[in-house]
Amino acid sequence: MLYLHTGTIEHVGGGEWTMPLDTQIDPDTVLEWKWAAHDTGDYRFWIRIRFGNNRTVYYKAADAGQPGAYEKGRYVSYKGETYRDAEGRLRFFPSVTLLVQSPENKWTVRRRSLSADYRQSYGDIPDDLRIKEITIGMMDDSSEKMNESGLEYIKLVSSRF
Repeated sequence: MLYLHTGTIEHVGGGEWTMPLDTQIDPDTVLEWKWAAHDTGDYRFWIRIRFGNNRTVYYKAADAGQPGAYEKGRYVSYKGETYRDAEGRLRFFPSVTLLVQSPENKWTVRRRSLSADYRQSYGDIPDDLRIKEITIGMMDDSSEKMNESGLEYIKLVSSRF
């Protein structure tokens, strides 16, 4: 379980937690997670799926701010992924952000078809499409409310697993 509680309205914070993977997806692969949030003010809550072809899909809570990070005291939204190609050149591939229903004040399960979301975002699914990384991000920027959010679990479900 990942959990963020800012404690007081003066305390803001958050972070990202990443798990590397090397898992092939098929047409039946579903991403399932269970999340909750309470007293959300200015907050960010997302799940990022990075595929082996450097494409990225973000699932963000519908009422949350854009995924991103603080750089030199300033919040910068993620725009995509940089990577090195086979010849070592620096490349950039924009990411796609999909809105999902916001977490409620109770634990709620959400499910998304990875192949359907990939196809909607990028077109045809390549053979041997693999998930390379799953990242969970939670941040609270509210100085007016105490925010509490959490992710109880996240899993991949498929007829092949």
